[in-house]
Amino acid sequence: LYNIPSQSGVPISVALVDRLKKAFPGVVTGVKDSSCDWNVTSQYLKAHAEDMSILVGDERDLARAVREGGEGSICGLANLQPSGVGFSLLMTPLRKRKRHDGESQIATTAGHARGRRAETARARLCALH
Repeated sequence: LYNIPSQSGVPISVALVDRLKKAFPGVVTGVKDSSCDWNVTSQYLKAHAEDMSILVGDERDLARAVREGGEGSICGLANLQPSGVGFSLLMTPLRKRKRHDGESQIATTAGHARGRRAETARARLCALH
């Protein structure tokens, strides 16, 4: 799911995510939150960090989100300034997660990291903002 209320005009609530996840198991597996509102991102993380991939759209929140269980970011800014972001930060594997069918999956996303790597990614991305 892609929460981008600035473009859609309608935010995707945590309650709606819950309903869609239950109605479409194995299909609804993550949320990219581009609301640029930490309170919204935090609600997604509290409700679903353990059972869904939560990605942030505001790179300034990347390190904080990763520390709180987020998977990373899909970084639109990297399309404009890939050398400023750095390839190694863009294609870092996520932790393994069990799919609904019990198989393991590994995905990649922009800027996923823990600890110092998350802070490094955040600093590079914020400098480009």
